[in-house]
Amino acid sequence: MITPKTAAADRPVLGIDVSKALLDLSCDTSAESWQVANRQTEFGALITRLRALAPARIILEASGGYEMPLVTALSTARLPVCLVNPKRVRDFAKG
Repeated sequence: MITPKTAAADRPVLGIDVSKALLDLSCDTSAESWQVANRQTEFGALITRLRALAPARIILEASGGYEMPLVTALSTARLPVCLVNPKRVRDFAKG
């Protein structure tokens, strides 16, 4: 039996705030938020959790390179990751 894919509008969007030591994650469809150490050894468990949520998008701001190992891991896992320019996000918020 073939099941239709869930529409992107029905799936959550996750935001990840990246720092040198921590990843702060938040989900738009619930009050759920959590922290994970920004270490490659933590990425496997994080990817498993993110796959279970089946997000439409995972959005991160560029953070001086601290985000690149995570972006690589998410892309390799074929999760829908978007890396955004913080200046453009601020400009959009001003508009």
